[in-house]
Amino acid sequence: MGVSAKVKERNSLMPPHRLDQFYTKPAIVEQVLRLVDYNQYDLIIEPSAGAGDFLKRLPPDKSVGIDLEPATSGITKKNFFDFKPTETKNVLTIGNPPFGKNSSTAVKFFNHAAQFSDCIAFILPRTFRKPSIINRLNRHFHLVEQKLLPLQAFYTPSGQSYEVPTVFQVWKKKQIERGTIKTLSKHEDFDFVPIGKPVNEEQKKLQCDNSDFCVRRVGGAAGKIYKDYNIIYRDWKSHYYIKQNCRDVEYIMSNIKWDDNESPKYDTAGNPSISKHELITSYKETKEKYEHRNSKNHVQF
Repeated sequence: MGVSAKVKERNSLMPPHRLDQFYTKPAIVEQVLRLVDYNQYDLIIEPSAGAGDFLKRLPPDKSVGIDLEPATSGITKKNFFDFKPTETKNVLTIGNPPFGKNSSTAVKFFNHAAQFSDCIAFILPRTFRKPSIINRLNRHFHLVEQKLLPLQAFYTPSGQSYEVPTVFQVWKKKQIERGTIKTLSKHEDFDFVPIGKPVNEEQKKLQCDNSDFCVRRVGGAAGKIYKDYNIIYRDWKSHYYIKQNCRDVEYIMSNIKWDDNESPKYDTAGNPSISKHELITSYKETKEKYEHRNSKNHVQF
């Protein structure tokens, strides 16, 4: 069935208030299914199945789709949070759950699936790469595979492409629990200078004098280094002000690959942004490369 036929089928069954939902393009579904050996499982579940984009490509004799408001036939009308398999089986839960505000709904879907699944394979917001989200997931599940998806991996019921920053992750259950990822807030090489909104030029100068440069924290230019903050006002909320405690800090930070698609600054649901943890982690990784190359007399990145 082509995309246009799917759209007609979906719209005929879907309540009007659901027409703002987005669905995974067939080519993307086929791509991510290649990352999961679904044949090894006794039961395969697609929660919030919508029109069954995954379900239609899975073995029909052992697969079930669940949705509170199914958008096609062959899907069980049920609240996923009320669902549990009647028998203990080797279970794979796979699909594209709703995200919710700050990924809250996706976290709930994951943790409910974790109660009876041996493997969870979900298309998720890129925020699921952040420690703050990972630390909220059932600790018996360990990430074994992930793949960033193109922005236009989805389409609306009208058939138009829909852009969402997402990642496909495969998590497997183990007896041992995952450890908590500790978020970093400081590094011995540099200090984050506490900057408040300047009341006057004298206070602004005092704050700037305590730092060597600032790093853009949010927006498309996140990660960019500025040294002109003493003559051009830069929003104190949108930058980190840095005081070096050793040489080469600015040089190393200027060589962090923030604009690479894998960059953590894009692991957001909205504007690109960089947390202190992400800045410190990226600095440490780049410093290691710098020191390795420097030891071989190749100091350029």
